[in-house]
Amino acid sequence: MEKKTSLLHAIIISTVLILTAAAKEYITEDQIINNISNEKDSNKYILAHTKPYIIFHNKKKLIKAMKFSLIGGRLIEFANDKLKKDKEVILVALHSWPKAFTYLPEKLKNNKDFVLKCIKINAWVLMHVKEKFKKNKRMVLKALRQDITIFTYLDPSMRDDKKIALNFFTKYGRSSYFKDLSPRLKKDLELLRLIYKERSLYNYLDASLKNNKEIIILSYKYNYRILKNLDKNLKNDKIFMLKLLKIKGEGLKFLPDVLKNDFEIINTAIKNNPKALKYVTSPNKKIKALLFKTVSLNGKLLKYLAPSFKNDKSIVIAAIKNHTSALCYASKILRKNAQVVNIAISKNIKALVCADYSFQQNKKQILNLMSRDGLLLKYLDPRYFTDKEVIKTAVKQNGLLFKILKTTSQEDKEIAAEALKSKQASFIMKLLPEILQTNQEFIIQALKNNKNLTYQSIHSSLKNKKEFLAFQHTNNQVISKKECSKMLGIKKYKMLLKIYKDEEAGLIQCLYKLQKM
Repeated sequence: MEKKTSLLHAIIISTVLILTAAAKEYITEDQIINNISNEKDSNKYILAHTKPYIIFHNKKKLIKAMKFSLIGGRLIEFANDKLKKDKEVILVALHSWPKAFTYLPEKLKNNKDFVLKCIKINAWVLMHVKEKFKKNKRMVLKALRQDITIFTYLDPSMRDDKKIALNFFTKYGRSSYFKDLSPRLKKDLELLRLIYKERSLYNYLDASLKNNKEIIILSYKYNYRILKNLDKNLKNDKIFMLKLLKIKGEGLKFLPDVLKNDFEIINTAIKNNPKALKYVTSPNKKIKALLFKTVSLNGKLLKYLAPSFKNDKSIVIAAIKNHTSALCYASKILRKNAQVVNIAISKNIKALVCADYSFQQNKKQILNLMSRDGLLLKYLDPRYFTDKEVIKTAVKQNGLLFKILKTTSQEDKEIAAEALKSKQASFIMKLLPEILQTNQEFIIQALKNNKNLTYQSIHSSLKNKKEFLAFQHTNNQVISKKECSKMLGIKKYKMLLKIYKDEEAGLIQCLYKLQKM
């Protein structure tokens, strides 16, 4: 970063030195070169616009200065006459200052190949070449390949050339350059068909073409909003509008009311883009039947219907039957309707989230739903996160919910016990607060209550205790006499019973020996 700053300072210094040349005649080409490579404080110099005078006499130093100075190619103005006409010097200057072309001798200015070479370096050289070259198609195309912005400044005859216009717009052109075409080409339908690519081109068209159906179709593909300012006679042309709506259904928005209420028009628009439903407001029975059928196939489309249809019970129920999330888009009145809400909940209990808040006040219903899917707890009112009965029901159905409970709830023995009855008990064991993980009585009861709870998941401090050794068996149950004798052998089993008069202690030792075998 520091090196870049140093170089920038040096470049600024060299620029300031050159621009103050007339006032400070002691500046030389060596001073400029030295300031390019050495960091100096630019505030020591006063920037002043001056007339150029001869500084450069050495070709190498001039080329180096042009490459690194902010002024760049314009430094050629400070060179002597010999350097100003030097071919190599001018080619370097052209990279940043196209006007340097004017210093070339007439012979080179008339050399077609050399001019092409210059244009390849800098497209804007075209502005300083001879008139005959400004009208040369090859040179114009070469310049456009280098910089498309030069199109606006081309000779009028070149902007009236169909071949150049076609080449330019198909390869590099943007709609904003269309205004720079000649009036003749702006009306050329053949050219328009070939170059029509961008949505905003319609704005630059000749007025005589804005009502041309073929052009409207081309424009409509990229921007359906052109219908907004379309001629009224064309807007009322049903056949033409149907043709457009098959391309983009959103155009329904800008149609007159007569067509907006037309069944065929609406059907065409919806088929192309279901989002066009938002522009349908007609209470017509035939149209209502169409909307009913549409949401029956995709309930989520209820989102785009007009408010009047979102309040229609039959349409809302049809949408919910297809997708329960449709309840979220129903009107407030229907989200309070018990029949509508119950249909949604029966398919997916999470739909309760979309129902009116009053449905969450019924604790009995919440507990009933929670027993079917504990995850509902995540979507309920936060107050239920502190309701012990609700939490117990939720974690019993889905133990993983234990992870999102508050610390106070996780430390509750009853809630933890219910969570440890679930299929995810081994995972939940690791989530328990340490005070419960090391509670012998609590853990023994959990191991007895859930066969899915493994011995390996209990706290390390409990594993070697006598009370827990019996749970090392693969079935997580205390081993029976029959199993012990079968696995250890009858003789060894009888010996254990003699040594350990207590039968339970003998069985524990049986397990312990089996573990070592």
